[in-house]
Amino acid sequence: MAEIAEDNWLHLQLHTIYGGGSPTPFMFTGLIFNALKKNKHFAMTSGQQLREYHHIDDEIAAIFAISQTLDKGCFDITEGHSIKLCDLATGIFKHFNRLDLLGIGEISSPLTETYSPALKRQPLLKDAVFRDVFPAITDWLESCLISNA
Repeated sequence: MAEIAEDNWLHLQLHTIYGGGSPTPFMFTGLIFNALKKNKHFAMTSGQQLREYHHIDDEIAAIFAISQTLDKGCFDITEGHSIKLCDLATGIFKHFNRLDLLGIGEISSPLTETYSPALKRQPLLKDAVFRDVFPAITDWLESCLISNA
């Protein structure tokens, strides 16, 4: 893909997006949302996997900003702040006072995963603003739970 993009178009690599409508059911935040909504146990891996979460509005702003500078090639939209899935899940369930639903380590962890922070903030995104993950995701999930009640 990189070779094609170098010569013909701009290929942007995105990370995990949240915000907007309700969480996508098969995504991690969607699975958590459903557990909270249905008051059901949430079994997960050890959660040592790393992810970078971006609010859709922050991602759009970053895309717009770099599209003003770049016109071809491969570009990874990263802020360089990965989070462990166990920390994200714990923060969310704690926020909703439902740690009793969380089952960290109850599912086997995949062998091929991202377990080390390999991402660094892209220099072209030095002025981009990305929301703090915990309050932004919990606020979003809270509004989704209220609107889906």
